[in-house]
Amino acid sequence: MTEMKEMKGVVFEEPFPHLVVYNLYDETELELIWEELNFYTKPGKLLEAKDFGGIVEKTNSHAIILDQLYRNYDTPDPRINGTPDFRPISNILKVNRKLFDTEILDIFAGIGSVSEEFIKFMPKKIVLIEKNIKNIKLLNTKFKNKSHKVIKGDVYSLIPKLDEKFNIIFADPPYDHQEFPKLAELILDSNIFEESGILIYEHYKNYELPEKFKNLKKVRNKKYGDSRISIYKRQVIDD
Repeated sequence: MTEMKEMKGVVFEEPFPHLVVYNLYDETELELIWEELNFYTKPGKLLEAKDFGGIVEKTNSHAIILDQLYRNYDTPDPRINGTPDFRPISNILKVNRKLFDTEILDIFAGIGSVSEEFIKFMPKKIVLIEKNIKNIKLLNTKFKNKSHKVIKGDVYSLIPKLDEKFNIIFADPPYDHQEFPKLAELILDSNIFEESGILIYEHYKNYELPEKFKNLKKVRNKKYGDSRISIYKRQVIDD
């Protein structure tokens, strides 16, 4: 399983809320991105509207020939040796896969609204735990991809039985469920958390959670209406 490296960034409120990450890519990855951007700017690579069937007067879009974009130029020309060799994806998409190589656990999943948002970021896998039979039927229709899994049952009984680790754990228990320490301890003791993993806990706005619990440190706390989102990051403890 891919190890998630700690990323550094700054949150800005203006001119709109956004996050700037400074060390998302290493030097090798930046070179791959630059190689592709450099390819785009070469004369004749980007096609004008008149060259790909666009309406010249109504579009300023450009197009590119995919066979050229995905061609692996580190190997001999296939026209010479007869063996075509293409990159499966572009350099930019290849580098950005580090954002999508994430395994997520969604507990108290309900009807899966949060995991539907996670899916937009193409995570490697989502496991959803829910005990309501009506919700389970709905989840099974929403998450048919074999990479995702819906499990019916009690969160406290099932977590110790999981045999995989997760980068992100999202918990949205009922508002009257004020047992964060019990749940957090179960998660930590069950060894299902990747190093530097993230626990996202949604709870009633007046239910105060600790700034730190064992090796979980609160890094974000935001109120949304009657709800509050508390985000904890697992701290690596040296032996």
